[in-house]
Amino acid sequence: LTAGLAHGDLQEITANLYNTFEAVIPTESDVFTIRAALLRYGALNAMMSGSGSAVFGVFDTKTAARRAYDAMQGNGWQVFLCESV
Repeated sequence: LTAGLAHGDLQEITANLYNTFEAVIPTESDVFTIRAALLRYGALNAMMSGSGSAVFGVFDTKTAARRAYDAMQGNGWQVFLCESV
């Protein structure tokens, strides 16, 4: 992760993200349903944030993120389109 950050390599960064709390969440939970949807819609990686209050996906383009955002509307989830600063 550190090397990916140093080189600005988004693929390397996303390949090294993890959250150890995911190991204790039931695989049939909304966390994994949403995570799978983000990956299906093109996220380089997706996981729960912290102890599970949110799930996020990392996309390589704004267009890919917008497609996922649009596709995930209406599923009963609160969906936000964000970018890092």
